[in-house]
Amino acid sequence: MGKDRPKRPNKELDTSDDYHDSSDILDRIQSMIDVAIQQVLTKISETKEELQSEIATLRDEMSKYKQECSQSILSVQEDLKLTQNRMLHLTKANDLIITGIPFQTDERLNDIICKISRTLGFSDDGLPLVHARRLARLPIKTTTSPPVLLEFAFKSVRNDFYSRYLKTCNLSLTHIDININRRIYINENLSEHTRKLRGEVLKLKQSGLVLSTFTRDGLVFVKTAAVNEPMLITSIDQIKTPNTNT
Repeated sequence: MGKDRPKRPNKELDTSDDYHDSSDILDRIQSMIDVAIQQVLTKISETKEELQSEIATLRDEMSKYKQECSQSILSVQEDLKLTQNRMLHLTKANDLIITGIPFQTDERLNDIICKISRTLGFSDDGLPLVHARRLARLPIKTTTSPPVLLEFAFKSVRNDFYSRYLKTCNLSLTHIDININRRIYINENLSEHTRKLRGEVLKLKQSGLVLSTFTRDGLVFVKTAAVNEPMLITSIDQIKTPNTNT
């Protein structure tokens, strides 16, 4: 029989230290993984906050840009309306309209205009060159008072005539030898668009939203409680939501 194989010492079979070493290594690895995960989560959170901040900034910038674009578009639209109104008024720039004069079968409009001119301070040798005609279809009824269109030869004379009237606005039928104490009115010859706009403004004046209104060179100006100076308008919306554009 062979010799018995020698037995290993029990010490060689004790692996408790190796187990503890492995456990410590795993704990350290797990701790490193936890730290790395926490760092990643922190970075994600920071990146998310940065992105949210950038998105909010971009949203504000886009909103501001949108408002600026809208304002620019509105400004261009108002400029186009203003140019259109001025072009429409070009053919009427030398005209004025007189209302309140009753029609008479034997009337001589030129004589009536001469009397009005003298009342406004024109001398006999400086009476304005103007053509007058009724804005009505023939025959004209004697019970009516169709407007009288004044077509001046020169715009400067027309402006002088109108300015003299506006200084007092004191013109009545008695000034043209009609014994009736009733006002005569002189206004600009407005385009259809401006006439409608002025009518809408006068309605707002009755409601108190508009303090006063007038036209100049075919354009409508208003004064409201919200503004100290007369404001040029091209649409009624500018009165309801006033802005600084003129």
